[in-house]
Amino acid sequence: MKDRRKEALRQALKMEEDGKTFYLKEREKVQSRLAKEIFRSLIKAEEKHVRKIKELYESLEKTGEWPQVILTRSDKETVRNIFAAATVTTKDKVKGTSTDIDALKMAAKLEDEGMKYYQSKADETDDHFEKKFYRLLVHEEGEHFVSILDTIEYLQDPQGYFSQLERGTLSF
Repeated sequence: MKDRRKEALRQALKMEEDGKTFYLKEREKVQSRLAKEIFRSLIKAEEKHVRKIKELYESLEKTGEWPQVILTRSDKETVRNIFAAATVTTKDKVKGTSTDIDALKMAAKLEDEGMKYYQSKADETDDHFEKKFYRLLVHEEGEHFVSILDTIEYLQDPQGYFSQLERGTLSF
């Protein structure tokens, strides 16, 4: 059972480190300020995830047990807030390049894969603290995913994006 937990954390660590590497590379390629800011925020989020995963892994190595700590997070530096702030301060409502949009689509795919992985780990465990950790990651990856989709929509059609916001809701 403990080996399963360590292997899950090793895989999570690899995913987060690979994500950070991808986001660093793409941040240099994208041209729009908004895309650069989103990637900057994603890099910081991945770094935070890496630190937490390493802490949990080390604790699991030492004690053989999942630490009985409820992890929390701060809303100060979420990707969602970075997107909102950047769209308010962006004076030039200019479409993004295909490079920007393609990079963000790949980022969305990575975040979606992360959500699915973390949800599967939450579903596999009966340990309350382990489940809470993975659910927190699912939530954060979900926020990243939605913020990336908003960024893509904005960069594809900035005027249309604001038009939709003025309506307040989507119709189905």
